[in-house]
Amino acid sequence: MFSSDSPYRTPLSNIVWEFFRKVYTLFLTGWKWSPDEEAAIASSQPASKHKGIPTMVDIMMHDATDKSEGRAKRDGRAMVWAVRSLTDDDELEPFVEALSDLVWGPNGRRRLHDDMINMLLETSDLRLVSRIEALLRGCDSGLLPPDLQGRRRIFCIKALWAFACFSVSEASKRQSFPIFDHTILASQLTSVNVTPALMSYLTSAYALVRCSDFCSLLSYIRDIILVLENIKNTSPVQDVGTILRRVQNRAADLSYTGFSSLLEQFIVSDPTDTSSLVQRSVDALKSCNDLAYDILAEYLRSSASVEEIPYQFEATSSMIRRAALQPSTVAAMKLKDTFIAIVETNVQTILRHQTIHPLDLSLDAILHLLQGNPECLDTVFMRVLIMYMGNRPRTQKVWARIFPTCDPRFMGSLLTKCLVTCQGHIKDIALSVVWLSCYGMYCRFAIFDEETVMAVQAAQQTLLSSCTVAVLKAGILRRASGLQPLTSYAIPPKLSEQQKEEFCMILAEFLESRGRSPLNDGDKDVESAAFNLLIFYVSTPSFSQSFQRRFANSLLKIVKGDSPTLSAEIVKWIGWYDGSRPIQSFDDPDARAKILNAARTFSASPTFRELAQTDMLPGIVEALIAELASDDPDPAADTPIDAGGLTSNVTETRGVALP
Repeated sequence: MFSSDSPYRTPLSNIVWEFFRKVYTLFLTGWKWSPDEEAAIASSQPASKHKGIPTMVDIMMHDATDKSEGRAKRDGRAMVWAVRSLTDDDELEPFVEALSDLVWGPNGRRRLHDDMINMLLETSDLRLVSRIEALLRGCDSGLLPPDLQGRRRIFCIKALWAFACFSVSEASKRQSFPIFDHTILASQLTSVNVTPALMSYLTSAYALVRCSDFCSLLSYIRDIILVLENIKNTSPVQDVGTILRRVQNRAADLSYTGFSSLLEQFIVSDPTDTSSLVQRSVDALKSCNDLAYDILAEYLRSSASVEEIPYQFEATSSMIRRAALQPSTVAAMKLKDTFIAIVETNVQTILRHQTIHPLDLSLDAILHLLQGNPECLDTVFMRVLIMYMGNRPRTQKVWARIFPTCDPRFMGSLLTKCLVTCQGHIKDIALSVVWLSCYGMYCRFAIFDEETVMAVQAAQQTLLSSCTVAVLKAGILRRASGLQPLTSYAIPPKLSEQQKEEFCMILAEFLESRGRSPLNDGDKDVESAAFNLLIFYVSTPSFSQSFQRRFANSLLKIVKGDSPTLSAEIVKWIGWYDGSRPIQSFDDPDARAKILNAARTFSASPTFRELAQTDMLPGIVEALIAELASDDPDPAADTPIDAGGLTSNVTETRGVALP
């Protein structure tokens, strides 16, 4: 009658409860049962005779399962009792296997069972972490079949990762931390029998376990700093040394030997000024934050050398970063050295791996952190960065996902500095990286500005540099105009007359610059790609006379030069651009005459027949010459096109694919 969550009742209970229900029906007609609770009960209980008023069973179920502090403690005690009763490995296995899913789910960190997990970790006689480590150690006994052995290793490692995740994510609120024996995971990492799949789990688990140890040490140090700051002028030097000795022993127990050695110099010193010693000791203790970046650097270095992306890579690296403050200059220099080491020791992977690799993710994570310390990015780093980017296979699977967490404006500025500071062959590679970064439709990791344009123009002028300048200017104008980045088969944007004219001027400048640099074998596709990107923005019903004449003069020079591929692209555009025929927008007589001259020159060139074998080019050129010749008919000049019997009919295309 008075404990509604009690699982017991008597015949009298039913009679009295029904009486109260009738009273409620008569006098409390405003009773409203929560819709959520009513729906939950309706799924398993028969409908109440008095609509909207719960039955006694409804109340019992609701109150017994209602979230409360009492329920959480009760569930925790039940779980502790259950785990304590698991006496052998076969009984413990299913529980350990399920642990990771209690902490981490498909959508990230789960917190529903935090109180229960906390009770499991803090019950001293349960020794759950030690039992899991013993279960993992037992995999080396040789008594298990290989398939069961591999499965047990993985779920034990996942469980240790989950407990470390629980510890690190709640570090600011925790008073105590689980004690891990990280040497077990370290020995597994160096085992000759470790498989690539197992290495994926081991790498992340070991790093996060070390991070949990770091959080434990950091919490202890923060308490010690408070003690030291309260005794600056009130305690002798010996007391300060005793306090530091405690921290040193704690660091040594957690295998942070370097930090332990750092504290030793303060312990053995004998200054007369206690206040000075305390201040220097506090500064040394605060340098503990850099230990997190040592852990992160080692994790990223290890991740770069594995074949599969480490287990929960992003979550693991993110938790390690959040465990400490912004990296100091010393930590940033170590991260920079790690970046260089990863590139220099994984050259073959960089050259040959055709898809995104853990190495790419590791380098992205490091560069993301170094954004806050750009002063440490010296010439050596920039050279290594360019060698890495210049040698990665230029596939969409790589370049669409490279440096995803870095600020695009920072990346643009960094690549610009590479152009300015690098020399020789490295500078040429830097230019090709900038070209690909600003041209590729799937490259979204860098945003450039006028400073980049000036850097490219200041370099030795080549065909690639002129193409890069044109595409850079188009990209800057595109962003200033509020246009979206290009995608395959995109619809040409609607532009104002001023915007159209500005894009036309960029195209005119590009065509005029074309004859200033010799054509190399590797540049054939580059100039066509730049042209096709630029004309996407200049498809307009009208062109200014200035643009028409500049375009015509450039076209005549190009068809007489060494760029047959570009000549073909220009002629196809002006004579047939998805059926729109831009030539009809040219109304300047002088420009039309020069374009006619250029079309005839091109049709008579030795390379025309070769290009016409695999293209609809002959029909386009024939139609272009016929239209322009009608302005001032001259039968003697109207030379027919002979493309080796190829049809001259222009077939309609379904769309124009951007390069």
